Amino acid sequence: MARTALFMAISSMATRGELQALENFQDVVVSMLVRQGFDKHASHAVFDELVAKYRDGDWPFRRKPHLLYPDGADQEG
Repeated sequence: MARTALFMAISSMATRGELQALENFQDVVVSMLVRQGFDKHASHAVFDELVAKYRDGDWPFRRKPHLLYPDGADQEG
């Protein structure tokens, strides 16, 4: 759920051109990570990579049919 929420937040701000809002969001996320013991510079670098990956709004995740149908094969097909 967290990955999806992060994708939605980043892609929404990026596709609308809200670069200052995106930068502010990055600062908040990175400061929270630093409080948890993560490296500040590495966190900024990873966030920048996610922005590059998510900015166009194209869904970057693969389907997980095993989560939809834990007792058997994909039942859509």
